[in-house]
Amino acid sequence: MAPSVTYRDPDPYLFDWLHSQYARNRGKYANPRYDQAVEEGRRSLNPRRRHEAYAEAQLIAAEEVPMIVPLGPPRFDPYRSYVRGFAPLANAMRLTLRETWLNR
Repeated sequence: MAPSVTYRDPDPYLFDWLHSQYARNRGKYANPRYDQAVEEGRRSLNPRRRHEAYAEAQLIAAEEVPMIVPLGPPRFDPYRSYVRGFAPLANAMRLTLRETWLNR
């Protein structure tokens, strides 16, 4: 749902992109059940309840498909035989560059 996998918490994806009152909800998606689920997830301090709330929100979003994130153009990662530790990521982020080095 979001352009990156850097968040370890689902809230930035599920609340920010699809809550009916949030600015990033560019498609103006509105579902009171969805809003209630993500609000409960955001409000709760109980990890199990948060998990349940966000799981419910994901099920609602999966059923209704309120948005489709288009893929960008193909990306190529050219590298030479002396490049070590590089692994391309499906989301086009360059996080693996931290473990990349040149062996020459």
